[in-house]
Amino acid sequence: MNKKELPLAHLRKLKKFVDDLLLLHQNFQDSIYISSKTDSTIEFRDLESNSNYKFFVDINRSSFTPRQLSLVYFEMFPASGNDLKQKDGNMDTENLIKVFEGWGRTIRAFNEINVSFKDPFIARYEQEFYDSWKLVDEDADNSPFDLKRQLIIDKTITSLIKVVDEFTEVEDVEEIKKDLTTLKEKHTSMTKNEVVRRLSKVFAKARSKGWDFLSRLYSEAEKYLFKSAITRGWDMLGDFDMFN
Repeated sequence: MNKKELPLAHLRKLKKFVDDLLLLHQNFQDSIYISSKTDSTIEFRDLESNSNYKFFVDINRSSFTPRQLSLVYFEMFPASGNDLKQKDGNMDTENLIKVFEGWGRTIRAFNEINVSFKDPFIARYEQEFYDSWKLVDEDADNSPFDLKRQLIIDKTITSLIKVVDEFTEVEDVEEIKKDLTTLKEKHTSMTKNEVVRRLSKVFAKARSKGWDFLSRLYSEAEKYLFKSAITRGWDMLGDFDMFN
């Protein structure tokens, strides 16, 4: 997109839309993450690894109407909480922000409902971990980790996947491995607290599988992750010796 080819009023509306979209995303980091972005496109996805829900925007496919409205192309899935189909088209930026907010609330609502006889406490465990580990840095909700810490995260996730591979007898262990694999692929495009949220999900699922599995994962993470100020540590459980 060549900004010099666009009317100034249109450019200003697009700038405000981009800023507002990224700011609003911070309110939904417990449910969605930025899966990809370029100069003109951005895609948000559901944090749940078994979900295909997404919200895609392409400001390169925009237009400026005689009524001074900036129309932007979008794709969203689902269209609503009860209409589980994809919706796409062009919409003015002010209303598209409201649509994105509604989509974020829909994803959160889906994720808060646990219809399962097996693991009724996972959501509670996840929030417990996240509340203990989330970062309070001013940029924690809008900036990624620096290169050094991204390298530490990558190395740690590789080690955690190896631990998961040792516990083949654990029920649904492949789901945890999938979560870690996705995090390994995507963490460089996530904010600090988005990474922490993903780790909270992994450890919540591991906790539901028993202490042996959880303690092995923590022991591996402790080598690099928790000692590198990536999270606030294992505050809620105290010293790791309690596992021994």
